[in-house]
Amino acid sequence: GFEQVGETEFSPGDRRHHLRAKIGIPGAYPVFKEMSLALGPFHFKISDRLLGQKFALGYQIKAPGCLKESHGFLEIGESGQMHLRMPPN
Repeated sequence: GFEQVGETEFSPGDRRHHLRAKIGIPGAYPVFKEMSLALGPFHFKISDRLLGQKFALGYQIKAPGCLKESHGFLEIGESGQMHLRMPPN
C-alpha cells in the first residue's frame, strides 16, 4: 500500500528512499488532528548483506493544522536482530 516516490536528500550526504501512503479522500475518510487513526503494520525484508549495518529511518505525518515527524535509525546486528532507535516525541 506504499507508493515509491524515489530518493530524498535530507541534507548533504543524507539521501533516503521515500515511500508514501496517502490516507484521505478519495479512498478513505479524511484525517484530522483531533482524530486517532491506526495505520497498521509496516513490513519489509532485510538482505543478509545488510547485517551489521545502520540505516536512517523516519516518518512524517501531515494533515490540515498538524505536522508530526521523527527521525532515527534502524540498527541490524550481525545475527539479524534489529533495534529501532527513535527519539521520544
